[in-house]
Amino acid sequence: MTNCNDPLRPEPEPGEVVWLFKVDGGATVRWDWSNGSPALRQLRPHRSPKARAFAKNAPALVFSYTVAGHLLVESGLERELVEELDGDPSVSWMVAQPAELHFLADGRRVKRHIPDLLVVTGDGVTVWDARPRERQDKAFQQLVNWTRSACSDVGWGYRVFAGHQPVRRINGLWLAAYRHASVCIEAYADVIRQGIADGTIRGVGDIAARDSGYGQLIAAMYHLLWARRLACDLDQPITPSTSLSWVGE
Repeated sequence: MTNCNDPLRPEPEPGEVVWLFKVDGGATVRWDWSNGSPALRQLRPHRSPKARAFAKNAPALVFSYTVAGHLLVESGLERELVEELDGDPSVSWMVAQPAELHFLADGRRVKRHIPDLLVVTGDGVTVWDARPRERQDKAFQQLVNWTRSACSDVGWGYRVFAGHQPVRRINGLWLAAYRHASVCIEAYADVIRQGIADGTIRGVGDIAARDSGYGQLIAAMYHLLWARRLACDLDQPITPSTSLSWVGE
């Protein structure tokens, strides 16, 4: 996330917002919204985060099953967000560093901003910024308000990700390790679904007891939790007593 102004300097409210996108071929386009939305799957990252000495954040290359490739993100918090969304079946596409917004007042640029992530779902498009709560100062809140308004004007949503509490974050990291489905995942899913339906599987311990000893059923459980087909309280440690519920396909 970037902006080019002194956060202590008061800024006038923008009267115009210019959206810049990079498309296939690397060309930067000033988008005319009268033509509708850009082709989202043709968007390319507006910039590539680079590691710098003494920087607060370190870029990370994250594999995404949603895009069948890697996303270069700016920080560990952005990586956490990508891994959180990657297992959501409603998410169909993601673009890191998707656009550059110029906020103009009286014809001059007062601020620019590159959001962290663009996410496409069946309900529409959402633009995300990732920033820890302790770093969400007044200047950032001003930028949030301007970006939310700009997104609303073009029919897009906007959200800020501040990160999860430690237990939820660790659970997310653990489940992300099981993103890859085994070749027999549907057979294991049937066992778990039927067990929950007939009451013989109520929690993690019941699945562990049914496992053959090779860990396939347990691994399937973790994958199904990551894929949102199975649910538990991820704000609490996952233990043998953790209750499970079947969500669906």
